[in-house]
Amino acid sequence: MKSIKYILFAIIGVIIISNCSDMDDYLKYTGGKELVYPGKVDSIVFHSGRERVLFTGLLISDPNIKKVGVYWNNKTDSVIIPVQRTAGIDSLEVNIPLPEGAYNFQVYSYDGEGHSSIVSNVRGNSYGATYENSLYDRPVKNAIQSPNYATINWYNGDPTCFVKVIYTDNNDKQHSVFVPASKDTTRLDYCKPMTDIVLQTYYLPDETAVDTFKVAQSWTIGADADMTETYIKNSGAGNVGIRGNFLNGNSEWGEPIDWIVTDPVKVNAHQHGWANRDGGVLHPETWGQGDFSNGKIYQVFNLPKGKYELAYNCSGSNTANNDNERARVNAYFVAAKGDLPPDIDVIESNSNTLAFFHGDAVAIRGWHTISFTLDADTEINIGFVFSLKNESQFRIKEFQLMYKAK
Repeated sequence: MKSIKYILFAIIGVIIISNCSDMDDYLKYTGGKELVYPGKVDSIVFHSGRERVLFTGLLISDPNIKKVGVYWNNKTDSVIIPVQRTAGIDSLEVNIPLPEGAYNFQVYSYDGEGHSSIVSNVRGNSYGATYENSLYDRPVKNAIQSPNYATINWYNGDPTCFVKVIYTDNNDKQHSVFVPASKDTTRLDYCKPMTDIVLQTYYLPDETAVDTFKVAQSWTIGADADMTETYIKNSGAGNVGIRGNFLNGNSEWGEPIDWIVTDPVKVNAHQHGWANRDGGVLHPETWGQGDFSNGKIYQVFNLPKGKYELAYNCSGSNTANNDNERARVNAYFVAAKGDLPPDIDVIESNSNTLAFFHGDAVAIRGWHTISFTLDADTEINIGFVFSLKNESQFRIKEFQLMYKAK
């Protein structure tokens, strides 16, 4: 039994000596020195920038690190960062100027004896003119002016973009609003109607970026604005009907408030171009009163330069014999320069005419819109010029004036 024990101990000893020899074999390649690996830099990020990257990282575990090396282009280019370790966690932040492009970086840490850590391979990007020239503005669906604010409705934007919106309020004070790509609607409180809204689109190329990039030029939009109540008095806006005053105790006929009615329309003491029908309407008629021509119902006001759409809503019209003679109503809806509408026979050729719609007893019904542009602040008149005959009439319930930004 003793001899067996001695044999076992001998075998175990040989195994231990053999293993120790294998473990130390690498020493013959290192001059008898043990391999030492300093701790790696932790949380490495190469932040994207404008013709640069910003290298950041943390030194956490190894107090013996004396420098950090950052290499790229197959180690032909490098930055060496001296380090003075403290008792805690130390932060690294180094700006590296680089031409636009994608880079593969190798990061090593070194101790005072020149030992290097295991490599950390990290990608990074530098952006420049090529990237910036590819950028585009976030598109706008529309911009709409309300009484106390304007609303911009956006199409989907690139998720890396945001827009700086600059606008003027009712007190002529300028405001800036930043709109991320995730928002499809932007409200501009107290935005002043008929003023430019400036848009500048910016991009952050990726989530690590430390520099923003912008589309080369800012651009302006305007909000379409309902200017009806601002300029047209007693417009019937919102389908509420046009107000009037009864004449001579009459309970149905009278004259419209704030509208100018010429004498041909005043067919008798009780009918001055307004009736208490359909909630209140401009109402010229010749039923039993005789024909007339070149009658006018209109308003005059000063309108700033810009592009406009002017519309009316005719709630109905009639002639005797069930409209068999449509020409009994010959009416122009007109916008013109000056303080008096052109006469009916020259509307289409008059140099003061800005826009018109010509309707007969049937065509005049419903909503109709005319458009015009003013190159400067201008006194204009808007309304109807018309001739009626053989028992006919029409009824205008509502007007609308829109400022069109584009």
